Amino acid sequence: MVAILVLATSCSNNSNQTKSKTQTTQNQPTKVYKVSEVMTNGAQLIGQKVTLKGLVNHVCSHSGKRCIVSDEAGDVSIRVEAAGKIKGFNRELSGSSITVTGIVREKRLEEEFINQWEQKALKEKVALEKEEQACGAELANIEKMKSWMQKHNKSYYSVYFLEGIDYDEEL
Repeated sequence: MVAILVLATSCSNNSNQTKSKTQTTQNQPTKVYKVSEVMTNGAQLIGQKVTLKGLVNHVCSHSGKRCIVSDEAGDVSIRVEAAGKIKGFNRELSGSSITVTGIVREKRLEEEFINQWEQKALKEKVALEKEEQACGAELANIEKMKSWMQKHNKSYYSVYFLEGIDYDEEL
């Protein structure tokens, strides 16, 4: 490809036109997704490089190797794993708006795993008399997963996340 480009520029009177077309293509802005767009279209985006913008609402305090980025309303969130140029996330990022580029990945929670999780949560609720709100939220999430699987005729629940490559904090 380099040889073709060199040949085209050395043999053509239109070398400036070729160069400007190449520059225009390279400088076109990348689509910046909302967190909700990535989550809604996750199945089609698996393995693709995307850029998204959102609010950091949690940074893993032990290693800083992951953070949770949500949309403006805080209704939808996605996990971002440190990779590429990202060695880790500073805790000070919590509450900040960031633009992050990464590869969309999928983790499948199999039906058997979800059923075991539900049984464990029910046992803990009874045995430990967990705070009703916390246990209720966990069981409600499990029910949403099971409902989604049934609606989509799947034996797994997809969890989409971003393998982060680079990010910028919005000022």
